[in-house]
Amino acid sequence: MWRISRKIILYGSLTIIVFAAVIFAKDIQRKAAYFYATIGADRGTDAADVQGLLATDFDQEEGVVHERRSPNESGSRYWWLNSGGEFIVHDGIGSTVEGELDRFSKWRIVYNISNAPDTDEGRHPQNLFRLISRSKWLDVRQEIRFRVTRDNISSSPNRNESNGVVLMSRYVDENNLYYAGLRVDGAAVIKRKKNGAYETLAYKKVFEGTYDRESNPSLLPKLEWITMRSVTQTLSDGGVLIELWQQKDGEWEKIAEALDVSELAIRQTGHVGTRSDFMDVQFDDIRIEEMNFLF
Repeated sequence: MWRISRKIILYGSLTIIVFAAVIFAKDIQRKAAYFYATIGADRGTDAADVQGLLATDFDQEEGVVHERRSPNESGSRYWWLNSGGEFIVHDGIGSTVEGELDRFSKWRIVYNISNAPDTDEGRHPQNLFRLISRSKWLDVRQEIRFRVTRDNISSSPNRNESNGVVLMSRYVDENNLYYAGLRVDGAAVIKRKKNGAYETLAYKKVFEGTYDRESNPSLLPKLEWITMRSVTQTLSDGGVLIELWQQKDGEWEKIAEALDVSELAIRQTGHVGTRSDFMDVQFDDIRIEEMNFLF
C-alpha cells in the first residue's frame, strides 16, 4: 500500500511540475505577444517631410529608436528600425545593440521565442539589424560612415560569408530591394532581391585574406571607420544602375557596379537604409540625397 501511495504521490508531483512548466511557457509566449502588440503601437509619430536631402551626424541627437512592426509605428520621424531590437544614439554615435542583452530584456525574451537560432537565444538581436528610412526615394545617393566593433560568432547556419554591412535602396518591402555593401569574406557586392529571391549582380574582392567560418570569420576591419557610398538610378533606356564606392585616404573609389536591365529590375520608389549581420556596429555620418537634388 505504501509503495502504491508513493507512486501516486510521485506521479502527482510530476504532473504538477509539467503543468506548471506548460503554464510558465505559455505565460512567456503571452508576454512576448504583448510586447509585439504594444511596443510603439501608441507612440508612432508622423514621418518627416524630407525634400531631397536627409543627413545626420548624430551630434544633436540622443535616445533610442525601438524596433517596430511598421514605419507608421516608429517613434522616429526619420527612421524605422525593422529588426535588431534597438538603435541607440549616444555621444554623437549611433549603434546597434552592443554586447549581450540582459536576461530580463524584453527584446531578449521576444527574440528567444521568435528567432532563437539567429540571435543566440535572444542575446544578440543586433545579428539581424535593419535600419530603414521612413522617406521614399527613387534616384538616390547614400553615404554612411561605420565601424565594426565586434563579431558575434553565432552557431546559426545563417552566419556565413554573405554577411556584412550593406546599403539598401528601392526597398519596397523585405522581399523586394537592392543592396550594395561589404561582405565578411572581403568582397564588395551588389544584389537584387525580387519576390524573395536574391540575384548577385556584382561581386569583387576588396579586402585581402581568406574567409573561414570558424578560424577567420570576418575580413572586415575592426574598430576602423569605413565610409561607403551607394548610387541607384534609372537610366534613360530603363536600366537601373547601381554603384558602390568606398572612400580611401580621402578619395572616392568605385569598387563595384551593376546595370540591371532585366524584367525584374526595380524601377519604383522605395525606402533606403542599412543592414548588418552577426556583428556589433557603430555609425557616424549618414547622408541621403536625391540625385536630381545634386545638380
